Amino acid sequence: MRHVGAVEDIGVISSSVASRAVLCRTRYADYLYDYPGEFAENQHLHEEFNMDFMTAFKTCFAKFADFTGRASRSEYWWFALVYVIVAVVASLIHEYVYVLVALAFLIPLLSAGVRRLHDTGKTGWLILLGIIPLVNFVLIYFMVQPTQAQANEYGEPPSA
Repeated sequence: MRHVGAVEDIGVISSSVASRAVLCRTRYADYLYDYPGEFAENQHLHEEFNMDFMTAFKTCFAKFADFTGRASRSEYWWFALVYVIVAVVASLIHEYVYVLVALAFLIPLLSAGVRRLHDTGKTGWLILLGIIPLVNFVLIYFMVQPTQAQANEYGEPPSA
């Protein structure tokens, strides 16, 4: 995948038997896909599941104790970034402020993590892998997996 500049037209750039290059416009950048079928299969994922910083923050706190449903990859990682930023600032202010922030974000982070696992087709109980040293890298691997485009046992795909 190569980043290209802003281009007005979206469509097939070149087509041949060997390869197919397709330009896909997302909310943030344009990408050129050189993989056969990559664009056709996943075009809706780039447009439908992108969530911005504030929307992710509001959504995760609105669903702070909702452990059902699905959360897109952008929703989860933007919310995780919000937590990291707020926690760093709080730790610079005072230790007690950091503890309050950590407690305030605990349930929303867990519920967003469970919904993210649901989005990849995994059970939410895998969130408990986060407490096992070194095995928690498997949890990170699950969290970075792409959204399943079709409905699964946990519901319909999330939309931004």
